[in-house]
Amino acid sequence: NTPYGIIRQNGKLLIGPQFSTIEPFVNGYARVEVAHGSWKFIDTSGRVFPDEGFRNLHDFSDGLAAVKSRNGWGFIDTNGNEAFPEKYSDVGDFHEGFSKAKIQLKSKYGGLVKPRQVYVIIDKQGKIVFNTKSRSCSDVSRGLVILENKRKCSLKSLDGRKMIPGTFLQIISFSKYGLYLVKNKAKQYALFDYKGKQLIPFGKYKDYDNFSEGLCYVKGSESGFIDTLGILKLKFVCEKTKGFAEGL
Repeated sequence: NTPYGIIRQNGKLLIGPQFSTIEPFVNGYARVEVAHGSWKFIDTSGRVFPDEGFRNLHDFSDGLAAVKSRNGWGFIDTNGNEAFPEKYSDVGDFHEGFSKAKIQLKSKYGGLVKPRQVYVIIDKQGKIVFNTKSRSCSDVSRGLVILENKRKCSLKSLDGRKMIPGTFLQIISFSKYGLYLVKNKAKQYALFDYKGKQLIPFGKYKDYDNFSEGLCYVKGSESGFIDTLGILKLKFVCEKTKGFAEGL
């Protein structure tokens, strides 16, 4: 395959063609595949790091990037130094100083029962601040995580409090706006904010699109666009919407 390089907007070469893949720059760094299955980072000065490539890696977030070696997932800083050893079977990205990480619990029955893997929330020192005891966990947003166990979802704070009483079939996060779309056992939807306040009751609308520019299209006895407070601002009926972009 033809290798790729990077040029600046003025046409000057940042680094010559030498990479199998170059991903977009995020927060000043781009992921590059230096050889088949070996990934590193490049910054806007053309520095490629770390010295050793990884099998997989995430973009930098909160100053740390998740990286995967044969031993598992860990994190490095923007100097390429190891922040946490690669010991987790899965991780998320750091947000608000916290990340999810999957660990293997020791079985109290020895080798007779397969060890259970659950997600915990760690801080930037690698300390476990919350054991979710769940096999599915979202990234941290506004100090909250969406958890799922046996197809039952809940929204909890990092001190273990349930922000919305009960368990649900599905919880969808609109993280930019601090909102959560919740589906109950009757397959009805309701909208809550990150403080647990119900903005729209279950069953008022039968369908919700994504929020864009602070508005979301909903279908029900009345259809149209609601704002982030759950107020119907524009009454409008259509089959499909693409959401707002630059006010249109």
